[in-house]
Amino acid sequence: FNFDGSNAYFNKKGENIITAVASDNQNNQRPASNELKINYDNEPPILEITSPANNSEFNGSKNKIVDIIGKTELGVNVTVNNRFALVSSDGVFTSRFELKEGDNQFTAVAHDKAGNETKVDFTLLWRL
Repeated sequence: FNFDGSNAYFNKKGENIITAVASDNQNNQRPASNELKINYDNEPPILEITSPANNSEFNGSKNKIVDIIGKTELGVNVTVNNRFALVSSDGVFTSRFELKEGDNQFTAVAHDKAGNETKVDFTLLWRL
């Protein structure tokens, strides 16, 4: 018998501990199995773009490169326009982009270990 947790249902958030005890028709039992710890998390991660603000406008060739800075939770993976952003130990991430003429559309996505996801769409405007 193998148990991988794929068909288990948990409604208690946080750590859940599972053990198994085998018994036969005469009520003979084997000792309990080793504990299996499963963390239940159905909350999407926090994702905030702190700079620049949505719909910010940039002008001139010296302002063509922009650092997108945000904050999330520890242990979360973040992408901005499908490029991974390194998340520091305090949850801050930075991703650098070169803006193109006109509207520049961005999508930041945070994924946690449980597969929960948060998306933030924003636009930056650049003009020469």
